[in-house]
Amino acid sequence: MEAAAYEESLKVYRDLKNVVDTAYDDGKADGSQQKALEVAKKLKDAGLDIETISRYTGLPVALVEGL
Repeated sequence: MEAAAYEESLKVYRDLKNVVDTAYDDGKADGSQQKALEVAKKLKDAGLDIETISRYTGLPVALVEGL
């Protein structure tokens, strides 16, 4: 009986940990994308060409053009 309860609590813990880890990773990715957009906008405003901005930020040319 105790072993089954332990296994169940371990399963719940692992499920919650996976949810938190996934949310953290998603948040980091969103933050990185947002930073790249901010940098691209500043570089475009400074007059740097679209292809160079795209190459160094990793953003698609079409997205940089739309900023």
